[in-house]
Amino acid sequence: MVLRWNRLLMASGVLLAASCAALAQAPCQDLDGDGYLDRCGAVQDCNDRDGHVFPGALETCNGYDDDCDGQVDEGCPGLCTDPEHRYGDRRVDPGDGISQRQPSMTRIANGYAVTWHQPAGDGIECDGEVQVERIDEAGRLRYGPTRVAAPNSLGRASRQTEVVWTGSEFFVGFSDADIGDCTTPHYPAAYIQRLDAQMNSLGEPVEVSCTSGPAEVQSMAWTGRYLIVLWGQGIESPKGLYFSRFTPDGQNLDPCGVPIVTGTPPSGNVLRWNGQDLLLVVRDAPPEGPQFNSEIYDQRFTEDLQPLDPGLQRLTFSDNPSDEPTLVWADGEWGIAWAEDFVRGYHEIAFARLDLSGQIVDPPGIVQVTFGADQTGGVNKGLPALVWTGQEYGLFYLGNTNRLTAEGDIWLARIAADGTHLGTDALLTTDAAKDAEFYAAAWNGEDYGVAWQDSSVPGIQVAFSRMGCRCRDEDHDGFTSCAGNDCDDTRFDVNALATEFCGDGVDNDCNGLADCLDAAACGALGPPPDAVTGLVATGKDDFAWSAVAGADAYDVARGSLRDLAFEHDARQAACFEPDLAAPGFTDAGVPPLRDGHYYLVRSQAGPAADCRLGPWGTADDAVIEACP
Repeated sequence: MVLRWNRLLMASGVLLAASCAALAQAPCQDLDGDGYLDRCGAVQDCNDRDGHVFPGALETCNGYDDDCDGQVDEGCPGLCTDPEHRYGDRRVDPGDGISQRQPSMTRIANGYAVTWHQPAGDGIECDGEVQVERIDEAGRLRYGPTRVAAPNSLGRASRQTEVVWTGSEFFVGFSDADIGDCTTPHYPAAYIQRLDAQMNSLGEPVEVSCTSGPAEVQSMAWTGRYLIVLWGQGIESPKGLYFSRFTPDGQNLDPCGVPIVTGTPPSGNVLRWNGQDLLLVVRDAPPEGPQFNSEIYDQRFTEDLQPLDPGLQRLTFSDNPSDEPTLVWADGEWGIAWAEDFVRGYHEIAFARLDLSGQIVDPPGIVQVTFGADQTGGVNKGLPALVWTGQEYGLFYLGNTNRLTAEGDIWLARIAADGTHLGTDALLTTDAAKDAEFYAAAWNGEDYGVAWQDSSVPGIQVAFSRMGCRCRDEDHDGFTSCAGNDCDDTRFDVNALATEFCGDGVDNDCNGLADCLDAAACGALGPPPDAVTGLVATGKDDFAWSAVAGADAYDVARGSLRDLAFEHDARQAACFEPDLAAPGFTDAGVPPLRDGHYYLVRSQAGPAADCRLGPWGTADDAVIEACP
């Protein structure tokens, strides 16, 4: 492997040495090494834990504000036309007899992170632990489930775990109590655990609350400087909702919390950050109404937890309950959705746009998205989850035919930026038992990922599914690019039932393995050549290595050093120069600012169809996604 770094390269490739000294004398830190300071100076870094995020960075289609302009994925194909359930669901834990419940999920740069509550193997519902796993963009499990639990605990974990990605690490929020035999009530305490990008624990969990009463993490938001935790405490005094700030290294700056709402904390609250302010949305009973008639309120706060409004602002004024709010920042305004009891006992999904002050934008005002006789075939809708794609809202919800049960099907409604309901809602879950339950959804710049509790299988498990966009059959081969698993919708001879043709560089049968990587279809003809050795840089842009006996061609893969540092995974490399006849190549391209390139080389013997390929020199030779 050869490395090439670019911290501050000019066109001539000369390093600006004075920059490092200037940064060292700056009054604020540059924790991610991207050259921009944390909220200091004329040009400020909006996330100092992610070296890919800074003013002027390239905006990529990843669900994040890469260039710190307050907008997400601008210029990306954010219209999810023709949505359809993508081929291939996966369980988050493939182990036999493993039960999983109530997932939470966040989007990261190249995939997702999912947390869930896992009851103990003895089947005792009150016992169990929190698990977390990485999932890549194709829905493949990365590292295997990792247990997260409080110190010296028997492991009763919260049913409402939360997970946040900072750009380089994860924070997982959960509750845990030493419950013994489950016969004696033990109040849970709320904890925060840091994890690195490979899901390894960073230190011990930190308790959120300093009091002895039960505490539960309800929502979390990463501001680029702090993790803000919204947590509730009930039963014992002091009851209410609280904020706590955590530094990037996990220190609790508000160990007893900053009180927000006094009294018994309402459930189903959400906290989000828009780059400037925090917006808190809660559901609670209005002062003048009955306790069951909950309404939706919001309030703005600064990053330092100072209120920007005199108190909670009421958003709904219904005669029936408004529940389960969900909130997302949408490039200049907020989007909010909730379950509204439009007809006593039967919920439908409502949507509204909020301005920067947290007030409903009218028109369109409150929009009723679903109706009892719509295409879902259900009469009760609930558990909305709102996602912003950069151009439109994706509004997921649960629809069921029995209002007395929580299970149903998961649907996707498309909502335009102006609040218009677009087209026909799409079905994600297809099981006839209609046993989908708790779920979480995220946008990755191309399609949606959804982690959901499947109550139709023995023991109840968490599945991961994708909702694809632009799912058409353009080549008329009978397969769409989503549910039909057509990996190239421009070629009639490429689909899930096609025959793999070895040596054409194409994954003909759409199983994710092209040519020689598809061992079942393309067997090797003779032994492969040896690994490449002696890879060196012979000049500023030139590289060479020792010739390998029996090899008649070489492939070069190139990857990002910053991605390698975060992921420790050479599979991020992409094919750079395939089928080179001689042991050398030139790369005149300059690495991105404050990044670098690494190179991997392998040898090959005979034509590509022979599948006699040498190793890349990594632990993942068989699955590296590079040259065919």
